[in-house]
Amino acid sequence: MRRAAALALAALVVPALLADAPQAASRAEVSQPLPSKEITVQSLEGAKTDLSARLRTARPGQAVLLVFWGTWCAPCLQEIPELKELQRFYGKRGLEVIGVGLQHGEETLAGLAKAAQTHGITYPISFDARGEAARVFGVTALPAAALIDGTGIVRWMGPSLPKDINERIQAALGPDEDSAGK
Repeated sequence: MRRAAALALAALVVPALLADAPQAASRAEVSQPLPSKEITVQSLEGAKTDLSARLRTARPGQAVLLVFWGTWCAPCLQEIPELKELQRFYGKRGLEVIGVGLQHGEETLAGLAKAAQTHGITYPISFDARGEAARVFGVTALPAAALIDGTGIVRWMGPSLPKDINERIQAALGPDEDSAGK
């Protein structure tokens, strides 16, 4: 009963929490450059970092799957096994999955770290305590994700992982060097 009430509350509050975020252009194929503005987030260790600078360090042949989530968001938690598998499978080809935990209610950095440990998250997690990243990327509901190629172009954004995420990641990474000459 408590969990159902929490989920119902999250469904009502998340859109209101993110209501001041600008709407993203298209929630599918985007093809727009990364925002140039600094986006301050915290690592799970508490260090403040510029997420946009980290995203711009990718090079051709690499890609970043930026995933927005919350410990209180059941669909977000359900995506974690798939995200871990995407990182495991495509990581050796140059994909980096980065989770961005959003502030909501009494969420804390320690709570986010505990959830990451509980769910065995193997990819880096940042905490968006001020909602900067959510605003810049136009996140209005959770889960949400953005796929950024190695040239710094946001290739796809959406409210959850699409059925064709493997094809989208492969396109963002470019040709596989092992199979390019075959």
